[in-house]
Amino acid sequence: MGHSANFQVELYARKLEQAAEGLTREGTVLKDNGLDSLGEAVLSQAKKLKLAVAELRGLMST
Repeated sequence: MGHSANFQVELYARKLEQAAEGLTREGTVLKDNGLDSLGEAVLSQAKKLKLAVAELRGLMST
């Protein structure tokens, strides 16, 4: 028996959250090592990914 669409979307959202957490860690490491511009770019992408996850979850709840 397959899982519900909401369950599948939640699994996907969790994977995206993990990716965002990884990007946040990497962005911080880059900045700590003097690569401020690159670190900020990576942190910006992490923030966008987190916003996308929030939007995805918002769509699921409607």
